[in-house]
Amino acid sequence: MIEINPIIIPQKTTKLPIEIYPTVPTQFIINNYPKLLPTWKQVPKSVLIVLLYAKLSIENINQDTQAEKERLKQEFLQLGNDLKYILQKENYFIEIIDPQDGKPINSHNATMNFDLIAIVNQILGFNYYHTQQGCKVLNHPTQKTGIYPSILLSDTDPIKIDDSLKKSILLTSYISTRKVNNHEKVINCE
Repeated sequence: MIEINPIIIPQKTTKLPIEIYPTVPTQFIINNYPKLLPTWKQVPKSVLIVLLYAKLSIENINQDTQAEKERLKQEFLQLGNDLKYILQKENYFIEIIDPQDGKPINSHNATMNFDLIAIVNQILGFNYYHTQQGCKVLNHPTQKTGIYPSILLSDTDPIKIDDSLKKSILLTSYISTRKVNNHEKVINCE
């Protein structure tokens, strides 16, 4: 586990936070990228972990949690497409991973799925547990089970992803907060 300071932005629909962690891929992703991303010709150089805060705990299976998961998925897909647009203009490739099934959205015919909970656990060290229904649930340090994990992958390094994310934030009028030397720095992007 390495310490990574997140970029924090508000969700467009609720203004609840989104934590974004640009980092390097796990060894599992590096070793298995042909099965995870069959259309990629090279190993991904970065993983962007995106954690969206939910309005409620999402560990139970009911109509309210399913509606919240769908809302969070749409929020993530909008953010992912914003970033994808920026990276494509810079001639980088990005893959959005569907948070519900762990499959890449654009790289079809994957024979393996991404385990988003395991990736967050391995990179950020956040714990998880199994529900009675057999599902894995992330246990965020402050949000507990009110968190929705998702990821994107890119062929560029995490520093360039970080810069591209800031450009995406500027384009979409988010407000970003970033911890710098244990102080929060607010970047007003309106």
